[in-house]
Amino acid sequence: MGSSKKSIILLSPHVPAIAGHGASMRVGSHLEILSRYYRVHLHILIHEGGRPTKIDENFIKTHTVSFHEWKIAHTKTPDSLLTGILDAIKPYPRLIREYPTNLGNEIYHCIPNCENIARIHCYRLGLSAIGERIAKKIGLPLSQLVIDLDDYESESAIRTLKQQQNIQGRLLTTFSRIDTLKIGHYEKYAASKFGTLFLCSETDRKKFTANNIGAKVHVVPNGYRIPEKKLPSSPEGNKTILFVGSLNYQANIDAIEYFVRTVWSIYLWKSGYKMTIAGREAPDSLRKLCQSYEINLITDPPEIEPLYRDSALLVVPIRIGGGTRIKILEAFGYGRPVVATRIGAEGIEVEDGVHLLLADEPQAIAEACIRILNHPEVAEKLTNAGRQLVEKSYSMKMIENAINLGYEGL
Repeated sequence: MGSSKKSIILLSPHVPAIAGHGASMRVGSHLEILSRYYRVHLHILIHEGGRPTKIDENFIKTHTVSFHEWKIAHTKTPDSLLTGILDAIKPYPRLIREYPTNLGNEIYHCIPNCENIARIHCYRLGLSAIGERIAKKIGLPLSQLVIDLDDYESESAIRTLKQQQNIQGRLLTTFSRIDTLKIGHYEKYAASKFGTLFLCSETDRKKFTANNIGAKVHVVPNGYRIPEKKLPSSPEGNKTILFVGSLNYQANIDAIEYFVRTVWSIYLWKSGYKMTIAGREAPDSLRKLCQSYEINLITDPPEIEPLYRDSALLVVPIRIGGGTRIKILEAFGYGRPVVATRIGAEGIEVEDGVHLLLADEPQAIAEACIRILNHPEVAEKLTNAGRQLVEKSYSMKMIENAINLGYEGL
């Protein structure tokens, strides 16, 4: 990236952090690394109406030279024939339209007069149009615009659509399918116009470049600040299963409902096992589900370590979405074994039976959980291999090397 510090604008829909929400942790690690090479001007675009996200002011001040927070109104999804038609005729997908492009003009006016902006770094595809507007205002070539896609957005949308089409009905499914096609078209535009695209796994990179020939894509893995030592092994007799994640995220809601209704309630409940679900902003439907099946629900936990300390196993029964799950790396770091679906573990270079146990069908998921909970030697073998994997391939140093490699091509 060079030895002298130039300036960069970092756009994010999430508050950068060193712990907590997975997306915030990814942005936080990128901010920390970019600040070693650039004077960072951070702009966070947060949707109105949600619960305010706690901002670690010391972390932000340490790694930025300026910081602005912008409130964004939610874009409503179609719920009728009329709103669906109006949505379908708009040229851009919803994930682009939910961030008003004109906001780029206001961000432009926040740039100090003396600043010479060398790069614009956008987290997620949705902010790329604003990044493009700012680049044009300051005369920055679009080749200097970096988009951290994180995951393969259009594929994630397709997976979500397949799971929800029976709930949405034929009409709304059609409009969602149109929007998914628009995401794919916009990805092609981004691949042809912008400088470097980041994806979090080699799996996503191969699929993306196969559909976007010539795209300049670099893999920047999700990483984890691994604890100095893993937690002590779970006490013998501890049969607590943990699910942790943002409870207002559709992929997590789907995973919890799938696990509770098809695995927990049939194979594990009332058989000596316990379950804890922890995360932020749990909807009422999830609260009722946990109450019905005697599951310990912990909302907005102040710290994550006690959750792992009190649990013997992490489950990641994800069926939709994309990217990689930082929660798996987190469990590896703390020394807790993992049972995951193949989509849940996608993008992380794990081997079934070596680093974790993979299963997709309810009975197989239950059997994998029981095997770990009832055989401490299996759990110990998996946790040792999992922690070694994080140390080798998903450390902050690996992330820094990957970002540097992507920026060198600009």
